[in-house]
Amino acid sequence: AAVISILNGTLAIFIFKETLAPENRKPHGDKSSRIQNALAFLGRPVIGPLLLISFLSTFAFAFIEVSLVLFVKDDFQWSIATASYAFAWVGIVMAFTQGYLIRKFQPIFGERAMMLWGLVISGIFIAVMGFSPSVAVLAVFVTLMSVGIGLRTPAINGSVSLVTGPEEQG
Repeated sequence: AAVISILNGTLAIFIFKETLAPENRKPHGDKSSRIQNALAFLGRPVIGPLLLISFLSTFAFAFIEVSLVLFVKDDFQWSIATASYAFAWVGIVMAFTQGYLIRKFQPIFGERAMMLWGLVISGIFIAVMGFSPSVAVLAVFVTLMSVGIGLRTPAINGSVSLVTGPEEQG
């Protein structure tokens, strides 16, 4: 993970170009506090709820990472190494969902429907995962949770970009 993070940082600094047009960038002298900026965005009618949903759903998934390891260790006697395969599966399912399923379904149903379905699906399967009586049932729950997360994440991000002006993106 550290190597990938270093690689990403290096690419961001030296390879990738800024996508925000110069006329839409804030001047370097703008010293608004991050807290002031966050509160201003949270107070806006459409962006605020989207940002709150994004934060809460990401926060919930972060706790799943810890909880799932403890759950499979206690209930199924998995080692940390074995549990890491479950997280690799989560990543594969989310990548497939975001790279393939979203491209197929979002033009048909729209971002709002993808976000709502993603929140409902991921929420349900996050809630029931701890009641998995077997590894097979847990695998189904984890797969469906991953599909839900894969649906909601790009839909929330896309929705935010649709309701913000060009000077607020990038």
